[in-house]
Amino acid sequence: MVGAGAIGGICAGWIKNAGYDVRVVVRTPDHARQIMEEGIRITGIKGDLTIKMDAVSRVEDMDGDRDMVLLGVKATEMMEAAEKLNAGLKPGAIGGFPSKRVL
Repeated sequence: MVGAGAIGGICAGWIKNAGYDVRVVVRTPDHARQIMEEGIRITGIKGDLTIKMDAVSRVEDMDGDRDMVLLGVKATEMMEAAEKLNAGLKPGAIGGFPSKRVL
């Protein structure tokens, strides 16, 4: 998951809670460290949950063995994140972007 704000954080947390391997990309090394040590806290109608997961502070630091990548970033950051992701995804991964245009 690229982006672990309100939307990305909730999605990453519930996916991790379901038993899948999740790594989030956040803006700063401090935020990445906090997620790994303290977790992402989710509160809502399904209960309260704190989930620790792997985190990095740069898209380039994601390993290339991801089967799927979800973008939870602001629209203004979407193209930059997509271009960086394309370079590191394994063939056949879901989440690659074939075009530099956003329609």
